[in-house]
Amino acid sequence: MTVESTGNEPNARASRRIRCIIIGAGVSGILMAYKLKTYLKDNVDFRILEKNSDLGGTWFENRYPGKPRLSRIGIFVIERLISLGCACDVPSHVYQYSFAPNSEWSRFYANSPEIQQYLKDVCRHHDLTKYITYNAEVTDARWSEEDGIWAVKVGRDALGVFQCEILVNAGGILNNYKMPSIPVDLRDKRVAIIGAGASAVQVLPAIQSICKSVDVYIRTPSWICPPIGLPPGTLDNPSYTEDDMRRFREDPAHSLFVRKGMEAGFNSMFSAFRKGTPEQENMRQKYDAYMRELIKSTDLQAQLIPSFEVGCRRINPSAPYLVALQKPNVNPRFGNIVQIQRKGIVTAGSNDAEGKAELCPVDVIIAATGFDTSFRPRFPIVGRNGTNLQNLWESRPVSYMGTGVAGFPNYLTFLGPNTPISNGGLMGVLEATSDYFIRLITKFCRENVKAFDVTQEAQGDFSMHTQNYMKDMVWSGACRSWFKSEVDGHITALWPGSALHYIQTLAEDRFCDYSWTYRRNRFAYWQDGFSWIEQPDADALGLAFAEARREMPTLPRQGADWSFWLTEAQALPMRKAEAKDAPVLIVGAGVFGLSLAYELTAVRGYTNVTVLDRYTPPVPDGSSNDLSRVVRAEYTDKLYSQLAIEAITEWRTPAWRDHYHESGYVMMIPNADSEWVTKYRALRQHQTVRQPMNIFTPDQSESEIKRMYPSVTADLTGIMTLQNDHAGWAHAQGAIRALANRCTLAGVSFVTGPRGTVRSLETSGKQVTGVRTATGSIIQAKTVVLATGAWTNRLVPDMRQNILAVSQPLAYIQLSPEEAERLRTMPVMVNTATGLYCFPPDPVSHQLKVARHGFGYSNQVELEDGRVISSPKLVGNNAAVQDFLPADADRDLRAGALAFWPEFGNRPWAKTRMCWYNDTPKSDFMVDYHPDTKGLFFATGGSGHGFKFLPIIGRHIADVFEDKAGPLLREKWAVRRPTNGDPEPEMDGDGTRLGPRLRQLSRAEQAKL
Repeated sequence: MTVESTGNEPNARASRRIRCIIIGAGVSGILMAYKLKTYLKDNVDFRILEKNSDLGGTWFENRYPGKPRLSRIGIFVIERLISLGCACDVPSHVYQYSFAPNSEWSRFYANSPEIQQYLKDVCRHHDLTKYITYNAEVTDARWSEEDGIWAVKVGRDALGVFQCEILVNAGGILNNYKMPSIPVDLRDKRVAIIGAGASAVQVLPAIQSICKSVDVYIRTPSWICPPIGLPPGTLDNPSYTEDDMRRFREDPAHSLFVRKGMEAGFNSMFSAFRKGTPEQENMRQKYDAYMRELIKSTDLQAQLIPSFEVGCRRINPSAPYLVALQKPNVNPRFGNIVQIQRKGIVTAGSNDAEGKAELCPVDVIIAATGFDTSFRPRFPIVGRNGTNLQNLWESRPVSYMGTGVAGFPNYLTFLGPNTPISNGGLMGVLEATSDYFIRLITKFCRENVKAFDVTQEAQGDFSMHTQNYMKDMVWSGACRSWFKSEVDGHITALWPGSALHYIQTLAEDRFCDYSWTYRRNRFAYWQDGFSWIEQPDADALGLAFAEARREMPTLPRQGADWSFWLTEAQALPMRKAEAKDAPVLIVGAGVFGLSLAYELTAVRGYTNVTVLDRYTPPVPDGSSNDLSRVVRAEYTDKLYSQLAIEAITEWRTPAWRDHYHESGYVMMIPNADSEWVTKYRALRQHQTVRQPMNIFTPDQSESEIKRMYPSVTADLTGIMTLQNDHAGWAHAQGAIRALANRCTLAGVSFVTGPRGTVRSLETSGKQVTGVRTATGSIIQAKTVVLATGAWTNRLVPDMRQNILAVSQPLAYIQLSPEEAERLRTMPVMVNTATGLYCFPPDPVSHQLKVARHGFGYSNQVELEDGRVISSPKLVGNNAAVQDFLPADADRDLRAGALAFWPEFGNRPWAKTRMCWYNDTPKSDFMVDYHPDTKGLFFATGGSGHGFKFLPIIGRHIADVFEDKAGPLLREKWAVRRPTNGDPEPEMDGDGTRLGPRLRQLSRAEQAKL
């Protein structure tokens, strides 16, 4: 043990607030968040980083097997079939938290959506959702010995770096898969399933009846057991009747009795996993007889009933699998696969009496070969001395009791190597682990600990004891199993004892197995020498923890039964699963509307999404339809900068890179004392948003920028510049067209023309019921999304306090191909003094573009009810006029063109355009439900900077739509309650709007629109 400060510090308050990052919002991560909130909310700031767009972990990701999907693809390999059929092989009433019993389970074995909904209800009831950051994939975690801090990187291009004293890995191990997004129609196809584990036994019964034939490739058979806790002879997964659920709901004592009985049943099985015991022999005889009863053919019995001990590999309760294996169109194959060819699978021929190689024709291959079970993390976790856990666990993962790793201080993990994954009931194991972590973190906070680290000696002793113990367990038997290494048989997945033994061992709090480093005197919490009995505030954390320890359910006491931690009888209030087949109308086919439509349909499973607009996208007068839009992360607001970095990462992927040009970005700042420079310097250093910016002084700009971009001809003498290589521009029209095509392929419906032109909303009381179109017809829906940009105030005039439609001037100069080539390497440039900015020439049209990001022009129009708003013209294509600019805008754009391109700035405009923005007071997007009208959702307020977020904005809008967004995002994008009579607010934006103030177009100018 070491101490950094040895002062007495008698009056120092020892307990302090620390930061904790939890990786993963699955069963373990949610549990850890609940425990931290319950026991240490005053001492720990915690956040869950979840890589997916929703919580649930494996119960969000795994949705196999189920109804087929259509494809033009022929032969390919998929990891899983996505649908609603995947079920847990642990009974529902056991697979739940002790503190949140569910009386509404619909089936004995719950499926993925039901388990995920249960986890959502737990988070809702205990207010845990606000601690989850979605779409935050951890890509790197590194320990700083000097600071005693973990730096956790999110996103491939430094989307964010979170710092924390405690890092908890709740990511699990059965989740590292790679699945191609290729749908397939299995009807009348020749299908091959490779594998005979938990995936295969669920896939086969689901698809057998629709396939022409199914070959099942079985390398190692599995023991199939009867459902635990069900009457003999039950083959399927029975549903609970309404009477069953009513009794669970109304009789908590009965519910608790059933849960405790099932849990005790799981824990009583452990003796059967010891080699040579009567319990093992009895279990083997029972399962052998069960399988022989289901398998009618004696030859098939010989091949499907394992020769190894029961439990050597995972046991599967799946009678329907054995039934399906014997159907006429199913052919079990036991030969090793030698090769996969275009026409089919070549096997070694074990099905053939002579063992000849055989080509088995196949149309579709399902690789039900499971997950990466090596425990090796999917991202670098770098501990002391630069040791990467990926490398350390490359061949043999070793841990301390599955909860930590020597050399990785302040790092805690759920279900690490050698935890009781299959030693009995799992949920009690997880709760004991989380309670142990709470006790460890309490000591950390209370005693001013800087770092705790498992000693190599303790870890070595644990590993040695574990492997010696495993010699007597069936898990070391002669079978292929993910429980152990195929190289040397080292058992990696299981605990040296029962699940109850694990719970009891953690309760001992073997803190002597750690080395401890203190930031200051470990006894500082003694303070003035009074106990909390005398002065409760003398050691508030000590008092709170003493109370908490008495409440911890997983600390065994004398006389405890085999499910002693199950004491809570009152059921959790449950909310029914979200209906995703109800109609959702999205009005507007721009960036926000299309992105949301794609996210809801392709990613989140909505099946009835319709987009309405006057035109087929790209909508000609929409703000997202143009040659170019800026893609940059230079925001002084940390949230938008972080989102922009996330978007740029996606722009670079194969899905979007054809529409993205990373030309670089140069900001010209004539005033060297500008607050912009100060803000950007601070942002560049910020721990969560580190921007790769260069800031050049007035003496450097001219030479440095032109060295980096020789095609720049603007005069940069005497001005400050900010430069970033990781920025550029997107071809707006092309990207929108690609996104619309993806929406169509995902199943989004489009209605355009008069039938898609929305004239008004339909409501009943305070509920939206649909929209009325230009044809007079009504399209009904209880959820309507207005992604209508500058046209929004026309449909909802009471939003004038939130949004204002303004137009911005654009102008284009035509170059020859040779001239365009000379300027090809120029960056996007913006002058912060004037708001004018320019783009490199478009590679197809060879046009230069100059524009102004200013306060713009309003266009006052009168509605039928007499109210006056600013809006584009109400009928026709606002982009049809290509030769009008207000005189002052024409003058300013011309001056800008001459400054950016002295050689070409005087050329006639090839075309001009007034581009319509939907501005908000601070340039924050407006993504929220209407405060008074139920079912009306806004996705608008792009404020002239929304396009760059196209690849990622859909999931963030969908998070708000589904009430999953974090508090910062919800607050920033919230709708402000409309107030009648108040004047429209000043739309000053985020400080980037420059040039002349907003002005109303004159009547003469309006006539030219």
